[in-house]
Amino acid sequence: MDITMKSAMKSSYYGLWQWALPLCFLVFSALLSDVVLAKESKGSAVDSDPEVIRSRVMKSLTDYDMNAMEKNLIDFSFSPLQAMPVYRSLLLWARDNPENEGLKAEMLTAVRDGMVSVVRDSGMGVRLSDWSGPGQPISLMFSFSQPRYSQVINPSDPSTLRWREAGHVDNVTPGTIGLSLAVKALMLSELDSFQDKERDALILASLLEELDILGGKLFYKSKLGPAEKGAYVPEVLSLDEGGAWQIDDSDSKLLSHLYLLQGLTHIYSVFSDEMLVERLFAGAKVHARSAEEWRKYAYEVMKIVYESTIENHNDSATGSFISDFSTKKGPGKKMLVRDIGVLADTLNTMLDVLPDDDQMRAKIAGHLKQQATYTNDMLGGKLNRIPKAVLVSKKIPVYGMTQELSDAISLMSLMLLAYKADGNEEYLSFVKKHFASIKSDYWSEHGGTYRSAKGYKVSSYSGEVFSQVLSWMQHMHWELPELMDFHEQSHAFIQAILKKGGLLQAETSESGETRSMDEYLRAELDSMVDELIAADTTEHGTIIENFVKRAADQDQDGVPGISFAGGDYGAAPVVIIGVSVPTPFYEAKPGKDGSLRRNYGF
Repeated sequence: MDITMKSAMKSSYYGLWQWALPLCFLVFSALLSDVVLAKESKGSAVDSDPEVIRSRVMKSLTDYDMNAMEKNLIDFSFSPLQAMPVYRSLLLWARDNPENEGLKAEMLTAVRDGMVSVVRDSGMGVRLSDWSGPGQPISLMFSFSQPRYSQVINPSDPSTLRWREAGHVDNVTPGTIGLSLAVKALMLSELDSFQDKERDALILASLLEELDILGGKLFYKSKLGPAEKGAYVPEVLSLDEGGAWQIDDSDSKLLSHLYLLQGLTHIYSVFSDEMLVERLFAGAKVHARSAEEWRKYAYEVMKIVYESTIENHNDSATGSFISDFSTKKGPGKKMLVRDIGVLADTLNTMLDVLPDDDQMRAKIAGHLKQQATYTNDMLGGKLNRIPKAVLVSKKIPVYGMTQELSDAISLMSLMLLAYKADGNEEYLSFVKKHFASIKSDYWSEHGGTYRSAKGYKVSSYSGEVFSQVLSWMQHMHWELPELMDFHEQSHAFIQAILKKGGLLQAETSESGETRSMDEYLRAELDSMVDELIAADTTEHGTIIENFVKRAADQDQDGVPGISFAGGDYGAAPVVIIGVSVPTPFYEAKPGKDGSLRRNYGF
């Protein structure tokens, strides 16, 4: 298969190894002891005491950790703010590239299984009411978790699929809610080839209850209460010990509002599809509302959030948006460049989904054009240096210590989507010039992907940045295919980050590792002991280490089995927060003899 998402995000539908690790160690110990004793006479290089070898292998297995791999994983933690953009971008990529049937099937499988694991088994959110299926399903998702299973997994017993609740941070933001809503909606609409009544019922119930909590309990004006005009969701809310919501941060962040609008727009799209509605609702009510009532409710909440976004985050004098709004001080002064691309993506999504006669369409198109015009005028032809932010009213760029890919991508995405909406060739000219100016700085020919920042030989990729880059490639493919084969580049980018980089979690014997551990030991132990006997004792440590690595990662894709992934009982099969990937570069430099030599950056 082309990518390792087949392995890394497989859900607990497939389960984990059906053996207890301590029992496996006992089996392994007995096998190793017997084989070494039987073969000890074949050579003098083996340790005199087979118990020494057994202990060393045992210790290697028990101490093995996913971070020992070459994947350079940054963190095992799970955050919807990083995972959900990956799911959303992969679902949209699969939808827009139907000809890539094999890769599409893999990605849809990965998203389906990973998302079901999060919703059904994580417990990292508000428990889903009236659910009689397996696991501990949730509706509204919390913002952060340490995804470990709470006990040894038995796939035939759903009660063992629960994550450790102690690892959760029980708060939410508008962004995490919106991203969760978006992926749930897209799963229902884009997974037609994986129709599953139980899964669809789970995701639909989770989506509707999350929307109901959002609109009915989390909107804020003078106090927590139902959605109303002028209301908005504070940046951070949390559950107190009594189960009531409290405000931890009453300020408003543009990025969170944009992600929330994305989710509400995708929901509205689902409920506007008659065939999909019939499949999901079959004419019945779900959570006391019909499909039409839910569609109207989603639209009402979307309109309120949009109006709040314009009221609190748009500078009417310049037409530019502003990243922060304080309930005490009012609008902030800056527009973060990284937010611009998400703004364009969100407004474009709304334009794609809303009907032509919708009253919001003209406003949305106008705001997209105003932001593009402002940005173009502010930057002019100064494309050799990318700002981190802009002081909006003064049109003054603010530069940082590093020049990051996400900022460059954001600016080009804005202009591409403004061109799509308005047809102004000036926007397209901006993108052409901008792409030419950054390609040499960011593209790593030898890494097969873009550097996350200018000059980085090793790049750090989060879920958000991965999503931004993949979306930008898709729009470049549509609008400027003559500049590069962006379709093929997007395919290579998915490979580089998800496969080589490992923006994933650990796999199981059924979802990637070909044999259970006891099967692997019985088949491979004999040859390993032969290798030990033939080697000098000083080489035994390396031989055992390599054996353990092969046992933990049998398909050698860099993602080890669940029992070796970050502690007791392993990490759950979901997207992790971030990874680092090699993005080497080289320059032609004259050698001592005057010839040009390549410096590959290491």
